[in-house]
Amino acid sequence: MVTILHECGFYPVRGIENLEDRGLLSVDDSNKLRMHQLLQQMGKEIIRQKAPDEPGKRCRLWRHEDSLNVLKENTVLKFLKILNLSHSRDLTETPDFFRFPNLEKVILKGCYGLVEVHESIGDLETSLISLNLKGCKRLRKLPRTIDRLKVLETLIISGWSSLDRLPEDIRMIVSLRVFLVDGVDLGLLFRTWKEETS
Repeated sequence: MVTILHECGFYPVRGIENLEDRGLLSVDDSNKLRMHQLLQQMGKEIIRQKAPDEPGKRCRLWRHEDSLNVLKENTVLKFLKILNLSHSRDLTETPDFFRFPNLEKVILKGCYGLVEVHESIGDLETSLISLNLKGCKRLRKLPRTIDRLKVLETLIISGWSSLDRLPEDIRMIVSLRVFLVDGVDLGLLFRTWKEETS
């Protein structure tokens, strides 16, 4: 965090200490920054005020009503960077990703009912950096278009007990830095890659 703030032209150490002294920030035992609840609410309100009557034009949606409204109306959310639908028990398939052209992170952790990730996820080829599908136990396969994700750095499929096979071209994602597969049959991974090289 300090490095990021410094690169943005701020003086992070002095600034963080100043915010701590004022009770607006705290650093917990695991060295994570925590923001005062009133400051969080103020930030959310600033975002809401940028487009009070058009939630689809905001960069973040926190209120359940706004999120539901945007999803029901099939609004294109060109400013949305993170889609977090974690632990959505009734979610069986993802939406068509054409509505979220600039997504950087998709978090579907613990969506136990999820059986399909829409093929259009491949259309996020120059924006999607992280895809978290941890614990999506009913998913049997990744979309074939996943190899088109040119900037994908993190792919998490831990805890998939139903995985049949990996897409043939998954090795083509050269930007991939983190690939978490704990709880997945490693024999399946090696068989898939062996078939591809034969």
